[in-house]
Amino acid sequence: TRRRLRKLQHGIAGVLATLLCATAAAAQTPATTSGSQRTPGKSVSFGVLGGMTIGDMTLPLDLLPPDLDPDFPGITVSSGRKAGFAGGFFVAAPARGRLAFETGALISNKGPSLDVNVAGLGSVTGSFRLIYLDLPFLARIEAARWTGGTLYILTGPSADVNLSAKVHASAAGQSQTEPLDGFPRMDYGWVGAGRVAMGRLLLGLRYEHGLRNLAEGAPGSVKNRRWLAMGGVRF
Repeated sequence: TRRRLRKLQHGIAGVLATLLCATAAAAQTPATTSGSQRTPGKSVSFGVLGGMTIGDMTLPLDLLPPDLDPDFPGITVSSGRKAGFAGGFFVAAPARGRLAFETGALISNKGPSLDVNVAGLGSVTGSFRLIYLDLPFLARIEAARWTGGTLYILTGPSADVNLSAKVHASAAGQSQTEPLDGFPRMDYGWVGAGRVAMGRLLLGLRYEHGLRNLAEGAPGSVKNRRWLAMGGVRF
């Protein structure tokens, strides 16, 4: 009887041990659906971005008086696009999914080029040299997926902190750079972007439309416009 009892105890202990091991293994094994195994994804991803910018600015040049400087009649002023740089990092959550939130920080250039022509004397070229810390708050939407790549659409507001504001001018082989005293510290814009992810490699095109009038209280409107072409790596 005792031998049977001991055998029964050993048998129960063996069954319990088997059940315990099976339960632990099941807890460590990802759940499957429709016969395919799911792999746990990261909750947050981050990466680095860098590239070039093409900056422009709405300037009320039509409001300038024809006699801008009585000593130099016949002055005309025009503005154009100016190339610059951008670089920084981003953080997205969740790392993968059709909809995610993305933020980060970029150091970037803004501002247009300038061309001032004086009748009978020549021209002066210049530019606004504006450096910003961009803090975007974007919704990232998975628009398409194919073998080896994913297309994302990103949109949302951006709060941009001015780090440096200068105006540069050059003529007759001489150049001069002066600070823009009193230039607004903050700028705000709306961002729209497309990005292709191929493994860890990222390629994207972004447009930021300035929302703040940087010349509040003055006639006309002065707002930043900018394109950014950037590549990067996600981790």
